[in-house]
Amino acid sequence: MPLLRTAFVSPSDSPDPGTAPSATAAVLFPLAPMLSQVSLEPSCSAFAVTLPWSQLTTLTAYATISEAIHILHQSTALKTCTLGIYHFDPAPALGEVSTLPIRSLSLLWEEGNPDSSVQNLVNALTLPLLDNLVVSEFLLGSDPVAALSRLRPQGHPRQMEIMDARFSLYTYKASFPWAKLSVTPFHKYY
Repeated sequence: MPLLRTAFVSPSDSPDPGTAPSATAAVLFPLAPMLSQVSLEPSCSAFAVTLPWSQLTTLTAYATISEAIHILHQSTALKTCTLGIYHFDPAPALGEVSTLPIRSLSLLWEEGNPDSSVQNLVNALTLPLLDNLVVSEFLLGSDPVAALSRLRPQGHPRQMEIMDARFSLYTYKASFPWAKLSVTPFHKYY
């Protein structure tokens, strides 16, 4: 597997959902020195797969807060990251998440009720190179403008898309006049 650059990891051949895709895959991924792009299928736990996290530059995963913390602590080379956050488990003590070279980040709310552990995750991120941000407003807590301001203290993302927004586009434009903004309002479905 020395030439493998991209992998889509699915637990379909696994006896139990949320477990490693297979013993062979879990052992071989660390032997892929060129692997840089990984997409984990929604039912594939980040804890169940052994990946060369520190060499990944692109990652798509669906994760609990604990898994997201695990991924971000180890994935120090990420440039593009999409995390679908679901099932808001009790997060471990967060500590400082390393400053990451992420240029494009999507934090999407998949299901569950966001709590302070999600806001703590967002607050702990320092992304000095962030150019493009897509985020579900639910993940930003009660003061989404302040949470967004902390993500990239020096400089600004050029593009921001706020999904499931309760605040108006004008609120965000007043706070981030330099950014190309789009806001998708929250709709309560009955």
